[in-house]
Parts: sequence; structure tokens; C-alpha cells
Amino acid sequence: MDPISACKEACASFQAALEQLDDSQLSAQTPNADFDIRALAGHAIGGANMFAGMLGGTPAAEMSEGASVAELAATFQAAGQQLAAAAQAEGALEQTVKMGPMELPGAAAVSLMAADHAIHAWDIAKAVGIEAPVSEELAQFTLQSWQQMIAPQMRDGKQFGDELQAPDGASTIEQAAAFTGRQV
Repeated sequence: MDPISACKEACASFQAALEQLDDSQLSAQTPNADFDIRALAGHAIGGANMFAGMLGGTPAAEMSEGASVAELAATFQAAGQQLAAAAQAEGALEQTVKMGPMELPGAAAVSLMAADHAIHAWDIAKAVGIEAPVSEELAQFTLQSWQQMIAPQMRDGKQFGDELQAPDGASTIEQAAAFTGRQV
């Protein structure tokens, strides 16, 4: 799977996870201790907007305070579309983008966003007990991306925890979640 296809599919997966919720579930705690579902949606929207801007695109609107599931889904959809458009622009994958003190190729930035949105689709699903809307191909892309991107110094308990052992029979997206330090 190429980074652009993965990014589009991951955005669709996150969108699908959001669309399965009702407003009463927005305060459900996700496997990431820093985020309930509402905060996770804000993180995903902000990430898509930030990376769209880094790639030379136009960020979408931000999440409004107290947004409903429908509003969050619509805001994320717009942000995901802007991210995909920026990623598809000529030269976007070949350029170097700055992410704080780091510089990385555009293709790596798009892969990072794809892996991030896919794992957050799993986070939502895990939080409310539904099946993660992540295809096997996207799950494999996500696991491989995290294996290539997560350096030991990033496992600080904030960005990523220590790698955990996925249980026997775990799906590929569950293996990716365990690799990032999430309890499966």
C-alpha cells in the first residue's frame, strides 16, 4: 500500500469509527490515557490540519467546542480531505517537511498520518467495544510504519509506551496497537 492510499483509507477508517458513535460516547476513555473520544477527535483533526499545512495545503476548520458526533465527523472529513489533497499535490511526497526539530520526507509524514489515524480508529473502537473499521492491508501498513518510525527515545510514555505483547490470535491492527504501547 502506498502512503497516499493508506492516508485516504486511514482517514475513511477514522471517519467510519466516529460515525458509529452517539453523542453519549464522546466522553468514553480511549486506550490512550490522554484522550477521551472527543479529545482524540480533536487530536486527529488537528493532526490532519497540521500535516496538510506542512505539505503546502490548506488546513480545514478546527473542531468547535462541544461539537456533536455528527459535527466532529464532518470536521474530520474536511480535514482528511485537505490532508489527502495536500499529499497528492505534485512534489508533496518528495519534499522535506519540518516537524518540530525533526525533518522528514513528505512520504514519511503522510505515512505517519496514515498510521496515526488508523491506530486512532482502533482506539475509538476499543473504547466503545466495536470492531475497528481498519482493513487488513491498512493494518499491515500501520504496523510496518510504526515499526520503522518509533525510535526507542520516543517511548517516553507520552508519545508511545513500551512495546507490549499482543495476545495470541491478535489481529494485525491489535498487534500495531500493542507495538505502540497500548493494552490490547
